[in-house]
Amino acid sequence: ENLRQLLIQSKSQLPSFIQVDDPIEGECEPVILEMVAREEAAKRTLGPAFFFLDQFGYSSFSMGLVGKILRHPMCEVFSYLNWNMLHPFMADPTKHDGITSSFGGSEWKDVINLHGAEKEERFREIYMKALVERGGAEFVYPFAMRGDNNAIIYWLFFSTNNLRGLEEMKRAMWEVDRSGSFEFSDKFASSMGKLFSYDDNRLANDLHVTFAGQEKSIEDLELFVLTKTPAVIFKTALGALLDANKLVQVSGHARKKDFSNGKAVVRFVSNPVPASLFG
Repeated sequence: ENLRQLLIQSKSQLPSFIQVDDPIEGECEPVILEMVAREEAAKRTLGPAFFFLDQFGYSSFSMGLVGKILRHPMCEVFSYLNWNMLHPFMADPTKHDGITSSFGGSEWKDVINLHGAEKEERFREIYMKALVERGGAEFVYPFAMRGDNNAIIYWLFFSTNNLRGLEEMKRAMWEVDRSGSFEFSDKFASSMGKLFSYDDNRLANDLHVTFAGQEKSIEDLELFVLTKTPAVIFKTALGALLDANKLVQVSGHARKKDFSNGKAVVRFVSNPVPASLFG
């Protein structure tokens, strides 16, 4: 009822082209599966839609649900996994079916006898792999929330098959955490700007180490940066390499430091970058 009142209030504050529907009462998975089936039966593409799925404790929305959503190219999934609620129930066999359903497999059990950060990291890796292999996500990026003691409270996993969607989500993450680790911690909330940052210099160094001696198009580099590094923006890093004579503009560039043409080609000079060059 409170949600209904909030929606009524918001309707008068939103642009007229934004439609606000009444909330649907029911269990998440059956409701969404019915929605997906209805669209598919009518031979319509579902979406565009952003599904924020809440995995509360050991209760489950299945990996199969994620897969059915991501079959539709205009849909994306934001999965919420509450480590605080999942972790205590891992030793209870009566809860294993729910967790297995959320992974689409039982490989998560490999972490039961692990401890501390190793257990957290392995659990996160297994779930991300499941989102790709069983959920059908081409791109998956996690965001972690930590508490006062810097311990993990929960994760958010963004899954998409659209490169632009990945770019926009990473930009949003960068607004919260400039370190590139995509985390927020209550413990360090007052000093986030002082923490390690994956800045342009570090990106420049990583690009050079990876591609030394190779020629790459700008669009190839954009894909690499978005999918293989914490960064989003990369043209400043290319400019730094150019100034340091570690990069050569080969073809397709209108002027020096012009990296706007995706088909333009650059060559990374093969000699290694001195450790001190990019900090």
